[in-house]
Amino acid sequence: MKSQSLAKAMLSIMILSIIASVTAQPSSFTADKYRVTAYQKGNNQVVSVSNEVEIVPAAVLYFPNAFTPNGDGLNDSFGGVGEGITEYTLQIFDRWGNLLFVSNDINTQWDGSYKNEIAPTGVYVFKVQAKGPGANGKSKKLIHKAGSVTLAI
Repeated sequence: MKSQSLAKAMLSIMILSIIASVTAQPSSFTADKYRVTAYQKGNNQVVSVSNEVEIVPAAVLYFPNAFTPNGDGLNDSFGGVGEGITEYTLQIFDRWGNLLFVSNDINTQWDGSYKNEIAPTGVYVFKVQAKGPGANGKSKKLIHKAGSVTLAI
């Protein structure tokens, strides 16, 4: 009887002394895989290894509020920056509502030109519609944004 109680107590102490370490194993741009490996405290022997879990972050999309297409290599174009975007449409309008630029590729940004000339310094309106994974990839996340951007030369 006492030996069973002692064994349970030792097992409880051993379980409490296990240290879990989490190591990330990136598998792609939009998802990471994680596995928990537990070690006994004071001993480098592996006690337990969990199943691998894949975490898919929700899509995110950001836009700057100004850019300077002057060829200096800094902020020379305007467009979205994000992760997990699978569909993307960006439209740029002038103050009178004229459509100046359209892109269906997040990597194709507006260089500040219209009809092969640099557009005048000023404020322009942008609208974007994008899609990507929702939380943990279980749904689609729809992103609708509208805002303004200042073109400064």
